[in-house]
Amino acid sequence: MPAPVLFGCVGGFLGAGKTTALAAAARELMGRGLTVGVVANDQGHDIVDTAVFRSLGLPTAEVAGGCFCCRFDDLVAGALRLLGEQPIDVLLAEAVGSCTDLVATVYRPLRRFFPDRFRLAPFSVLVEPDRVKEMLGAGPSIPADVAYLFDRQLAEADLLVLTKVDLLEASERPEARRSIEALARSAPVLEVSATRGEGVRAWVDRLLGHDPLADRALDIDYDAYARGEAALAWLNATVDLRSEVGLGARSVGEALVGEMGERLRQTGLYVPHVKVLVATSEGSARLALTRGEGPARWVGDPDLPAENEVSAIVNARAVTEPAALRALVEDAVGAAGVRLGALVAVSRLECFSPPRPVPRHRLALGASMEGS
Repeated sequence: MPAPVLFGCVGGFLGAGKTTALAAAARELMGRGLTVGVVANDQGHDIVDTAVFRSLGLPTAEVAGGCFCCRFDDLVAGALRLLGEQPIDVLLAEAVGSCTDLVATVYRPLRRFFPDRFRLAPFSVLVEPDRVKEMLGAGPSIPADVAYLFDRQLAEADLLVLTKVDLLEASERPEARRSIEALARSAPVLEVSATRGEGVRAWVDRLLGHDPLADRALDIDYDAYARGEAALAWLNATVDLRSEVGLGARSVGEALVGEMGERLRQTGLYVPHVKVLVATSEGSARLALTRGEGPARWVGDPDLPAENEVSAIVNARAVTEPAALRALVEDAVGAAGVRLGALVAVSRLECFSPPRPVPRHRLALGASMEGS
């Protein structure tokens, strides 16, 4: 029987920078001679994160159509498939950004049912600095039940990782850290800039260490949880663009995100995250917009050679009805095509609000050790 594989799940609200941080952690792990696999997760299909991880050459499984807690069997099946295809030392899993209660529904079941296959790394919850201020001051644009999801995410963390610290002035960092520590419930707080590599080594050190997991008892009001998820509209789409004059990844991404951002500002919708991955035959790059505000940030090199045909995956999350988000994105995609002088076709599009979470397993504190 092979040694258990280190399994590290990463949670955090939409727009916290989980994908970029996990990619940075994977690079650090590989630099230490370790092999890394990833499991991506989304409520829908056509997931930007899956495309990002695969573009980095990482063995990647995908759990689509629901969160890890509700699709625990799919998570295990995907993980075991990856482990059966190649040797993997560390398996990283990125949870859906609206999901919580992952210790009771993922970590404890893994420990109870698969103690010989997985060794659990500290459960990391990533937090964007500005998100704390938004959620603490939740008003009409951020329903209390959405803020409840954020609070419960923080409450179960083994590690809290303050992300995107490169966007803060040096004088702002102490206050941002104090704000997180005030909500940390004794969890250690780390500061990371995944784009600059700052703090990534220290985070990976904690993942690889043998610190005991906090495994706190967490009270979850599943009615509030369900209302929080239902308040969010979830859109995933694949867009194909064609032009005789050639299209660059930068121009396509900025046109799509720019048109969406303009409409978001006009409507005043609260939008935790918009991600657009633009792919050409030469590669791909990703542009992300957080909170519907600029500036958007590129990850990867968007200055790829222009081509006549490119494609884009669009993921958008907003506090609104699905029909409203769909209409906004479809209008923005059409306007982007006009701006680019391109023919645009949406080959796949889904827009919905997540259903009530119904975990496959939910183990109480201490129950994870039964039968192990």
